[in-house]
Order: sequence, then structure tokens, then C-alpha cells
Amino acid sequence: MSATGQCLCGATIYETTSAPKFAIRCYCSDCQRVTGGGSAPQVAFDSAALTTNGPLKHHFATSDEGNTLDFAFCGDCGSPLLKSTSKAPAMVFVYAGSLNDAATVPPLRDVFESSRPRWDRSGDTSEEE
Repeated sequence: MSATGQCLCGATIYETTSAPKFAIRCYCSDCQRVTGGGSAPQVAFDSAALTTNGPLKHHFATSDEGNTLDFAFCGDCGSPLLKSTSKAPAMVFVYAGSLNDAATVPPLRDVFESSRPRWDRSGDTSEEE
């Protein structure tokens, strides 16, 4: 099985030859800032099976739990493409929206829901919780 994806402008592409391990919808504050939204849907693949072609820029950060994070963006258009963490060094997380075929995305498991913004709760029209 393989999966491919690309950035918005098409300058950076990637391919993985592994099957997806699992998928998450992450509500941590880092993912909110990367996407500009309430969460970041991501699919985990074997990092050794991933190849990229094109300009990538990296932003390194430390998570609230103390893990090293590597966010990879297209060097031309800035689209977020990949994330890796020292917590799971054998995996790479691909931002689901960058995949060329969304049929490869397994069901999403919500993580870091305690950081989920009130405005990102489906059907919640209340002013206060």
C-alpha cells in the first residue's frame, strides 16, 4: 500500500509505502496554531517508509509533556505537511488534508480534548460551559 500527498502549491510532494498505523484529530495548542483551527487531523505512518521531494522548512518545539516536535512545512507556500515527535520516533504524522486520496485515512481518534476550544464543539451554541 502507498499514499501520496502534496502542499497547496505542489512544490513539495511526499510518498509513503507503509499502510496507515492510525489516525488522530489533535486538539493540542501546537496543532491549533499550525492549522489556524481547532484541531489537526493526522495519519501516522512508518517514518522509514516516507520520502519527500521539494522544499521543506522545519519548526522545532517542545510539547507540554516535554517531547521534541518537528513540524515540516512546504518551503514555498508554507502548507503544513508532516509532524514527528520524540515520543514516537518510528512514526511520522501526515496532515490528512494534504493526502491526495482521503480514502486512506482511518477513523480519527480524538486526542488532547481538554484543549479543545469551546467554539469547535459541534452543536454547542451556549455562551458558557
